[in-house]
Amino acid sequence: MKVLKSYRHMPLALEQTLRESFHRFEFRKHQHVHEPDSICDYIYFVEKGVLRYYYNPGDKYEVVRFKKQNDFIYCLKSASSDDTSRLGIEALENCVLWGLPGSLVPIIQEKYIEFWRHHQAILAKELIQLETYRLYSKGIPDSFRFDYLRQEAPDLINRVPVRYLARYTQIPEKVFRHLQRSKIKLHMISSWRHKR
Repeated sequence: MKVLKSYRHMPLALEQTLRESFHRFEFRKHQHVHEPDSICDYIYFVEKGVLRYYYNPGDKYEVVRFKKQNDFIYCLKSASSDDTSRLGIEALENCVLWGLPGSLVPIIQEKYIEFWRHHQAILAKELIQLETYRLYSKGIPDSFRFDYLRQEAPDLINRVPVRYLARYTQIPEKVFRHLQRSKIKLHMISSWRHKR
């Protein structure tokens, strides 16, 4: 609730509705919040843990993005689809999520349109930044992409398995592991010199 209220002043009636409607979920490491090709109609808020989005275009899984504490996960069924999705969401750690039924979204959109628009604008900005990076990173050297990940999300490197990080950054897994070992070695040498 604190995160939602920080986006924009929240009407008391909406706050009460959300407090009554959010449900607490716990997922163990490697458990799926949402299986590919199944129905999901929730908005989740991540209180604890790290999760990965992926979709299945065939036999190969491709990581789309990661979600962690204070992030929202939108897993809403579309009225224009058959209510199935190729999207999968897996817990990479023991996670605590708060879920809001998708059936409440039309009510929020109708009664509290300004709040909803403001919230969506913030999420859209984050998504555009992510997709812009993914688009323009194709011609960037692997070491630059690794450094970008290390600077922007250093905690993910220690919490997410390398095979998923490699797919996310589009760096070959062997190269990613080599860069990771090299950066650790350089950091250790730098720290040792600094202490001297």
